[in-house]
Amino acid sequence: MFGAFVGERRAGWGSLSPRAMMSETWQITGCSVRGASHYTSGLPNQDAITWRTGERPILAVADGHGSIRHFRSQKGSRLAVEAMASTLESFPATLTDPADPAAVEHVAHAHFRVHLVETWRQMVAEHLAKKPVTEAEWQQLEAAAGPAARFFQQHSPETAYGSTALGVLVTEAYLLFVQLGDGDMLCVDAQGATSRPFERDRRFALNQTTSLCLEEAAEETRVCIWPTPSPTLILIATDGYANSYRTEAAFESIGSEYLQFLRAQGIDQLRAELPTVLEDITRRGSGDDITLGVLYRASA
Repeated sequence: MFGAFVGERRAGWGSLSPRAMMSETWQITGCSVRGASHYTSGLPNQDAITWRTGERPILAVADGHGSIRHFRSQKGSRLAVEAMASTLESFPATLTDPADPAAVEHVAHAHFRVHLVETWRQMVAEHLAKKPVTEAEWQQLEAAAGPAARFFQQHSPETAYGSTALGVLVTEAYLLFVQLGDGDMLCVDAQGATSRPFERDRRFALNQTTSLCLEEAAEETRVCIWPTPSPTLILIATDGYANSYRTEAAFESIGSEYLQFLRAQGIDQLRAELPTVLEDITRRGSGDDITLGVLYRASA
């Protein structure tokens, strides 16, 4: 069974929504499952995932923070993936020389440090205008965090929607990776070797992360241009996945394992089995929500 190859897991601790599509040579699928520990606490799935197919495929995932101060982060993560997808989609039109990786990266840093956070915050403002914070929400916040929390929240309303955001854009000339906050992106070559577009941020420990809701969000947005040739497989996951493994190396081994499975069984079988696999991982591992997005070059 597919679930047997998920690698070394930590003993311990998933609503699911798998989909799969093909765009030219790139196949896309993904799934988000509610964390096993959230069934006990009553917390809903705070993760989100979306993708867009076509000439330039896009994949995005996000992880809402879920704490009392971020009491609308379930919605915040869904706005985050839409903001990421929209900003990725608009990026190629800003380029004058898409064949120059250095020029692309320079423009990308400016584009995403302005537009990603601005787009998300505009979406948050629109949602708040339609659905203002209720008195019940204020009372729940004050009961858990004290009266001062309401004052702070009123002056920084986006805090309620706090979320990470990760995304990738595939073009004929380059891949563009964007990350704000924790989570993992793995690139797997044709031989099964796994690498990362970004080094892991060692500040992200004890549930700390940068976020779209912070003042410094624009400066914390990371961008990487990956020139051709493209990897054979790209995996994007929220941190509940990596936190289910004892070591970073054990987690990174899933890259070659997913590649082996895709070559042997195909994207449709992965789509069918992924919910069960991720639910098993959260149950045995972190207990957190887990979301995984997959981009696979089937012809490679």
